[in-house]
Amino acid sequence: MSGRTSQATSEDIIQWNYYERLGDVTTSNETLSVKENTEEEVEEEFRRDSIFIKVSPEDAFKSSFLKIPGCVPIDVHACFKRLYPHSEVEKESLLKFYLKLCRLESKADMPFNRLWNYYSETKELSSDITARNMHEVANYCIIDVSRCQELTVKCNIINNYRKVASIAYVSLFDTHYRANRIKVKNLLGIYATKRNMLFSTICHKDKEKARGITLAEQYNIGLVARFVIAKGFGIKYGDTDSLYLTCPDKYYEKCDSNYNENKLSKEAYWSEIVKITMKVMDEFRNKVNAYLRIKNGTSYLKMVYEEVLLPVCFTGIDTVKQGQTELFRFIGEKIMREVMNIDNTRTIYQIVENTLREASKKQWDFNQFVAMATWKPNKDNKCIQRFIERMKENYENKIPDSGKHFSYIVVKGERYRDKNGQLIPRRNADYMEFPDIAKEFNMKIDINYYLEKTVGLCARFINNDDKYQPLLHIRLCNSKIRMKKRSRLMFIPRTRQKIA
Repeated sequence: MSGRTSQATSEDIIQWNYYERLGDVTTSNETLSVKENTEEEVEEEFRRDSIFIKVSPEDAFKSSFLKIPGCVPIDVHACFKRLYPHSEVEKESLLKFYLKLCRLESKADMPFNRLWNYYSETKELSSDITARNMHEVANYCIIDVSRCQELTVKCNIINNYRKVASIAYVSLFDTHYRANRIKVKNLLGIYATKRNMLFSTICHKDKEKARGITLAEQYNIGLVARFVIAKGFGIKYGDTDSLYLTCPDKYYEKCDSNYNENKLSKEAYWSEIVKITMKVMDEFRNKVNAYLRIKNGTSYLKMVYEEVLLPVCFTGIDTVKQGQTELFRFIGEKIMREVMNIDNTRTIYQIVENTLREASKKQWDFNQFVAMATWKPNKDNKCIQRFIERMKENYENKIPDSGKHFSYIVVKGERYRDKNGQLIPRRNADYMEFPDIAKEFNMKIDINYYLEKTVGLCARFINNDDKYQPLLHIRLCNSKIRMKKRSRLMFIPRTRQKIA
């Protein structure tokens, strides 16, 4: 990690975040004073060293951007190169192509050499002509940015790139559990803050990665845990860097009374619960920080309202994972919406049953069954490798480049047999087809394959249902077995004395 003193100017901060990260600006003023401005020389004057964004295992995209504190740079071009398979886009895959693909208005055109010339002329001399030229540049940039924004909204770029590891939907109904999160700040961050330093999270290549939580962090979390319990707050959940706290019921008594007397609607009730929880936690945060300043001289913890707890009953619902079919997303997201509905009275098991029943009767569009995968010749993915080998025999011109995405669909077909006439176990690769080939030959989609694939998804929702829990006597037996094993380990001597 790197840091700079807080006395540095904003220009110093921007220069450190941009030039020292991406490279110093390269100029050619000496050359320009001798020769006339050529296209390469004008471009060189404003050029920055670029970074490379990995868009596929074997392809990197060259990108340069200004990293301003408080702003997150998003390279739309790089995002779309990752979203769309190489076989489905034009060779250069420019912004203009993606706008046309998404049926959006085209952008303004301005050759780069003209843009660089306008910059150089304006830098050397300010006049009505150069002002008009810069207005043209501004118009080009504004339209370009607007089109990029429309593309990100149209294709849901931000949400599709979020990695969903577990469900943490925040709604008014969730606050029934009245839990908010306390976040632990990094010790290096505390060190830098106490000494009035700005710090960056850019890791150097020669630095070792942290391997676990430090003793100091354990000590501080322990301090907070004992303090919040003494104040009547509960700890719903805790891990290495967080505590989820529950407010005492006394703060909600008036709100509960108004709801029971029908003075508040259900939605108004939960809205009031949210306000109360945030207010109480905000005041309690100051008490926690004051307590820590007394104990160790620093406000080690900061409380944030980013999550509220729901009973942990399903995790790993990858509905936004790249490559999933619309069918998979429909079932997963519909179940989640129904579960989180403020007026829901059904169990998760009932919701899953009804959703599957509805999905089986729904009229689906062909494109909603299209999935995506990546072909990596050096990776031992037997399904993809077998599919590519089969396609090479008939459609060699459609084979994607190494490391590129491709679309496919699973269709119905007769079972394959070996040389002896015995049925071969079903292999998905034998029934995968490119979407345009399946359309051309009017192949039937294997609905059962897609429904079977969602079984694992649905299992994640209902695995906490009582139907799938072990019986009480089985749990007791397992508990006794574990206790016996622990007791044996406790009495095993570390060394054995040699018998004379």
